[in-house]
Amino acid sequence: MQNCLQLFTRLLNSIFGVFGLARSGLVIATVSSVIIATGCTSAVDETQRAWMNKVFRPYVPDVVQGNFISSEQYAKLQVGQSREQVRQILGTPLLASYFHANRWDYVFEFKRAGQVMGKERRVTVFFEGDKLV
Repeated sequence: MQNCLQLFTRLLNSIFGVFGLARSGLVIATVSSVIIATGCTSAVDETQRAWMNKVFRPYVPDVVQGNFISSEQYAKLQVGQSREQVRQILGTPLLASYFHANRWDYVFEFKRAGQVMGKERRVTVFFEGDKLV
């Protein structure tokens, strides 16, 4: 303990000697503030961290993925329509496979703030040649 006190006294004497009496108080105050501030950064517990995550949450936009197909669009589909007519009504399919060229899949999902709202919706249309079946 006495060694620490002697070391501290030497430190203060060297600070007073280098900076003078007026500035040494400012130096001591600055160093003390930095030490105290760094000690406070690790004082956050999990409860405070959870509260901070609730209050200061980043903005997450609503995300619409896929092709939304309304009941009106679905009602416009008729057997025998061409691929181009179906594309005009429903839009470009989300999934068009080279291995299943006669099948178009339309998938729709809506996410609000990262949470899926409702179920994933799927519409699959089949063609024979260029005509809807």
